[in-house]
Amino acid sequence: MKHTITIIRHGMTEGNITKTYTGTTDVPLIEMGVEGIKAKLGQYPECDLLFVSDLQRTHQTARIIYPDMEQIIIPEIHECDMGDFTGKCYEQLKDTPEYQRFLDVNDGFIPNGECKEVFHARCLRGFDEIVRIIEEKGAKKPAIVSHG
Repeated sequence: MKHTITIIRHGMTEGNITKTYTGTTDVPLIEMGVEGIKAKLGQYPECDLLFVSDLQRTHQTARIIYPDMEQIIIPEIHECDMGDFTGKCYEQLKDTPEYQRFLDVNDGFIPNGECKEVFHARCLRGFDEIVRIIEEKGAKKPAIVSHG
């Protein structure tokens, strides 16, 4: 069965403003993020089944867009664990060999974090679970509120 799934990125957080890697840190939306979502309310499609990650910024975003919808939490679709890069920005990391490897080699290595292969495999497991639930429930207009 074919499905069209709406995928929505969570609203703005402090890390978006400071341009720092937030990763799996469970940070809330900032007021500017809340207002940004509210300003686009008429642009989001209807939804009959709603999925979110286990991080509060997705719950908050989903609650603004779809206030009456039950949120199905799929932990596997949360953000990448940025390990030693968490809370740091490009300027702080740009001259470190680990960050250069992350950028140049494209193997996704993150010290004390989640490598690209593990991250992708986890997200795919979560997406497979979402598809299974969509089919089980016969949803026609599912939506996912997750991460960039």
